[in-house]
Amino acid sequence: MKPVKYKPQEERIEMTPEKLRSLLNGIPYPVLVVIAYLLLGFTLNLWHPMWMLFLTVPVYYALANNKVFLELIYSAWQRRKLEQLELERLRDQIEETDTKR
Repeated sequence: MKPVKYKPQEERIEMTPEKLRSLLNGIPYPVLVVIAYLLLGFTLNLWHPMWMLFLTVPVYYALANNKVFLELIYSAWQRRKLEQLELERLRDQIEETDTKR
């Protein structure tokens, strides 16, 4: 008798460059920068060097709206997804050979 495998149901997220753009633009990055600045300033007294965090805000939004960058992230997302599927398939094959022995 073959053992029954219970895998949690995962919702598939079909990512496209446009969805990735809206996801990145939806992150309140300037708010996160302000929180990080205040946290590092009050805890470690790093007021002067950490003001440079604010320079990353336009860089973040420039990258989030750059088509080439979005395509690069999208292709990495797809490669990672394929690697996970391949690993899962290999694990299933190993489990099948172990149960046959």
